[in-house]
Amino acid sequence: MTALSSYSTGTVAVSADGTTVTGTSTLWLNTGNVKPGDRFQAGHFEAIITDVVDDTHLTITPWPGSTLSGASYVVWKVSQQRIVGETYAADVAKAVSAWNTSGFFVFVDINQTTPDPSLGDDGQYAFQPTTGKTWAKVGGVWTFLGIYKAFQLKGAWSGATAYAAGDVVTLSGSSYVCILDHTNHTPPNVTYWQLLASIGATGNTGPMPLLPIAPWATATAYVVGPPASYVSNGGSSYACLVAHTSGTFATDLAAGKWGLVAQKGGGDLSSANNLSDVANTQMARA
Repeated sequence: MTALSSYSTGTVAVSADGTTVTGTSTLWLNTGNVKPGDRFQAGHFEAIITDVVDDTHLTITPWPGSTLSGASYVVWKVSQQRIVGETYAADVAKAVSAWNTSGFFVFVDINQTTPDPSLGDDGQYAFQPTTGKTWAKVGGVWTFLGIYKAFQLKGAWSGATAYAAGDVVTLSGSSYVCILDHTNHTPPNVTYWQLLASIGATGNTGPMPLLPIAPWATATAYVVGPPASYVSNGGSSYACLVAHTSGTFATDLAAGKWGLVAQKGGGDLSSANNLSDVANTQMARA
């Protein structure tokens, strides 16, 4: 079993039922030799130390023994403060070790543009939560690494809007992210903006869309489109080739304003020849 730690340098004086111990050649405050909660013993009697006034004066619970002067004594180091203090010290040592190996953020105030050069050690990082700006200390100097925060989508760019780093805007089909706080600097000014996504090239024209086919009518405006006007006339269908207002169909067709899309068929279901191979021609006619 480990022996209790103690302190017994010097001599003491204390009165019977007294609460003050006076020391000679004692160093009770020095480096934590005595703490409140330790036990004071002289001879066969003990009292609990309630306060360490200075190196030569203690406050104790009423002394149960007789009056002493120039007496030997022992302070038993059993205070809970010692246990808690050791735990805290271990936690602090662990935290410091983690900071030294992994780095620890130095937080930059909103009113600062760079970290305080007197703070931090090499390998540590500085971070400004309001802007997302991050620095690393290298060779005793804070080096800017970049901005690390979520993009803020601001829509179409406006010269009247104050933009902050990380804001994203669109202009002429491209999108840009702000890299330096400002107002009224038009993208793609590379001092303030970084291209995020460029507008794509215009694709090939797709197939011409179709409008529903409608019966041709006079005095109607027809268009080439797209989409172009489609009409039916006399059982055939046509696409408008020249924009015009219709007069008579035959005249417009002859003028090249219509192009044939589908010709009317030449068959006649009412003809006996067309029904010659049908078993029940009367039902087919019906």
